[in-house]
Amino acid sequence: MSISKKILWTMLLLAMICASAFAQVVTDFTNTKDSGLVQHGDFAIRNGVLESYTGTAVNVTIPANLGITAISRNAFGNNLVSVVIPEGVTTFSFRECYNLQSVTIPNTVTIIGDYAFHLTSVTSIVIPNSVTSIGDFAFYRCTSLTSVVIPNSVIRIRDRAFLDCTSLTSVTIPNSVISIGSWAFANSASLTSITIPDTITYIAPNAFSNCRNLRQVIVTQTGADTSYIRNYFRDYEIIFRKI
Repeated sequence: MSISKKILWTMLLLAMICASAFAQVVTDFTNTKDSGLVQHGDFAIRNGVLESYTGTAVNVTIPANLGITAISRNAFGNNLVSVVIPEGVTTFSFRECYNLQSVTIPNTVTIIGDYAFHLTSVTSIVIPNSVTSIGDFAFYRCTSLTSVVIPNSVIRIRDRAFLDCTSLTSVTIPNSVISIGSWAFANSASLTSITIPDTITYIAPNAFSNCRNLRQVIVTQTGADTSYIRNYFRDYEIIFRKI
């Protein structure tokens, strides 16, 4: 075979290999596009939902430029220790991220969803003033939680929101809250005092059940009728404090 023919066959073979590789790339890209799942570094996102984190870092700052609006329950594994949630996210769940200790929540979140922090190891939490509701079982069995800042935007604390938070020592309920659900703070064995507004209209009968060390109830006075508060907490020391 002449040198020119060898060169020609070599060129044809290379062209065939390149065409095959290109076809595979196109096929892979199409499959990814059809599924809606897009990989941005360590973050797998589908239609704005962070579905999985494939990195190994235990302290994670989620980039703000990925268009993430929600974080699914299974996005992170048990190794996660701290996470910074970017602006734009409206809902999330870290349920059963057992080692999670610290979370930074943006002002775009309006509801702390059901079971959002269930069985995590968060020690303290600052809820932004964009949040209006704390969902059912939101902090259920967060036994390391010692303090929580509830902003003056929250209207409802729902059933069992802080059930079995055995390390929680004190709670301040802001004036915006109108109702506290069943078993909301029940079994909080370390809870010794609560601050609650006189404007609250409903507290479930068992909201503070088995809070055996609760001794003091501080009522912030706005001028509303305090008879409901007085009757509900008649077995505790009540301190009235004007604001």
